Amino acid sequence: MINAGRSFSGHERNCVFLNTRASPNAGSRFANISSVSGLDFDDDARALIPVDWDHDGDLDLWISNRNAPRLRFLRNDSPTDGKNSVVLRLLGNGTTCNRDAIGARVEIILAGSSAHRSVKSLRAGEGFLSQPGKWLHFGLGAGEDIEKVIVHWPGRAGSVEDFAGVNRGGRYLLAQGDGKARLQPTRTGLRLKPSIPEVPSPSRSARVPLVTLFPKPALNLTDYSDRPISLETGRPLLLNLWASWCTPCLSELEHLVSSSSRIKDAGVQIVALSVDGLDKDDGHPLPVLKKIGWPFAAGRASERIVTILQNYHNALIALNSPLPIPASFLFDEKGRLSVIYKGPTTVETILQDLKHSSGTREERWVRAALLPGTTIDHDIVRAHADSIEAVVHFRNGRANEVAQNLVAAAHHYEASLDHRPEFAEAHKRLGNLHLRDGNRNAAVTHYTRALEVEPDDPATRFALGDTYRAMREWDRAAREYRDVLQINPRHLNTRARLADVLYEGGHRGEAIEEAEKALAQAQAENNHVLARVLGERLRLYRK
Repeated sequence: MINAGRSFSGHERNCVFLNTRASPNAGSRFANISSVSGLDFDDDARALIPVDWDHDGDLDLWISNRNAPRLRFLRNDSPTDGKNSVVLRLLGNGTTCNRDAIGARVEIILAGSSAHRSVKSLRAGEGFLSQPGKWLHFGLGAGEDIEKVIVHWPGRAGSVEDFAGVNRGGRYLLAQGDGKARLQPTRTGLRLKPSIPEVPSPSRSARVPLVTLFPKPALNLTDYSDRPISLETGRPLLLNLWASWCTPCLSELEHLVSSSSRIKDAGVQIVALSVDGLDKDDGHPLPVLKKIGWPFAAGRASERIVTILQNYHNALIALNSPLPIPASFLFDEKGRLSVIYKGPTTVETILQDLKHSSGTREERWVRAALLPGTTIDHDIVRAHADSIEAVVHFRNGRANEVAQNLVAAAHHYEASLDHRPEFAEAHKRLGNLHLRDGNRNAAVTHYTRALEVEPDDPATRFALGDTYRAMREWDRAAREYRDVLQINPRHLNTRARLADVLYEGGHRGEAIEEAEKALAQAQAENNHVLARVLGERLRLYRK
């Protein structure tokens, strides 16, 4: 769904429910009080943390959102004297119990004739994209005094400890082995300055600098007279998709014309490809270009060219929405796709992006980030980056394979394996391409590497068996087919292939035995076509 340009996210506004179980006439157990709670913003909310931030005894809220404002603090201004709660922090001994006392269970025993207990567990974290503090907040009803606090410390010893001296409205530290609660100071003043979020105005443009650099595809461009457009090597190239009926496109082209001298001085080659006629029958691009004095190359974009560029976009950008018009693709002087512009762009942006592809992958990560910062220099980060690069190349390899661009597909599968040598599916796909080209030794190499990672993959073993059979290595083929049947004994085609290679390898008796098993299975499965073929083979084997 995400690859199709959609999202799991909506306007997930905050919801507040009131527990009405204590009210006998309430009907359902929970009542939705979102609209009167003060929390029902238009935010696309994600995480919520309850915490007594201002130390007044009631719980305030921190909320993070996917949209602006990214962070909200909601102060609880319910009328209170600060005595309707008690807050506890635990400290383990660090020997039999962890210092944070994660896993501890705390019971507050309340005094009085209607005495009851309140229980909480200290957890390492809870909720989505959030990390609450380690203070345990207990709400208290009016007139409820605390008799004692019991802590069940985590650990094999199963230590249980009583703490006295805990009073309403206090904040206490309970240290393991101490047996006495230590009153902690409270914070005064909020020390926060509220701000009014500045929501940026909507934009029809997006600049997408790339980290993974794909080579320029074979586009075979022609101008309006069907003459080939030469794409010069050693120069940056900007491919621009536009249409004569698109007002932002025309404004962008006029801007490029007015800055043509700067573009030429920078050595940038521009080719404007009109999509007129692909979705609409109207549109006359050539008169438009003549009217504005277009000084660069131009031609029509075929469905094939748009599909290639769309596939490049989809392989590099997670949200696979259709390309807008205008859209531009900037290739560097080495012929590598460097930046994608969705919507109109400017000459200043293009010229600044000419060096984006230079440097290391880590440097491109920093330049491509929406916010300034630095990368983390760690093997885990590099391994994760390699995995991302491998997947991106693999996705584009699959797209090229579907489009029958097999040379490009092989390039991307190999690039994927450069970043992730144990990528079994890339080895298998590359093996299939080599087998298709007749390079059987290379196919065997990649199938074997794939099986080193996923030895129980029957499809790869079957393909390896077929490759050995094509190489007339009957015994090796038989071994692979037998391994497939070990994984899936009911794989009928494999048993039929096994009978063939046994016969071709001179093992007539074993071939007859396997063919008889395959024939019985085909008849049981009502596979009449294969049963007839196997019957003919059996007659051949028995001669």
